[in-house]
Amino acid sequence: MALAVLAVASCAPAVQLPAHGPLGAVPTALLTGRLTASGPCVYVEGVQQDRWLVIWPTGYQLVGDALVSGDRRVASLGDTVRLGGGEWPEGEFDSLRRLLVVPVPDACRGGDYWLSSGVLSGAP
Repeated sequence: MALAVLAVASCAPAVQLPAHGPLGAVPTALLTGRLTASGPCVYVEGVQQDRWLVIWPTGYQLVGDALVSGDRRVASLGDTVRLGGGEWPEGEFDSLRRLLVVPVPDACRGGDYWLSSGVLSGAP
């Protein structure tokens, strides 16, 4: 699998995703939805067309259409994913910003955020 990720990486530049550093306590809610992208923004879309910009743990990248953690492909755009974590509304972005080690691009601001503890699995 690592070779497949490396092969993809040689064809497409890696996009560093908004990321948080280590958390003292991890939110424990569950989000299930489809992994999508719009420009530099990677979202999870729910069944009612709601969506969250994901704030990933450090080390997640988008390489082509592959979501990669370290050298492991964990999902692809269009896949249904399950993420642990918790929701942050745009109105609380200033508090969320203090947790970030990779900032949210300005183009991605304006909606709700999902502070992710990581991808739990693919489709249920």
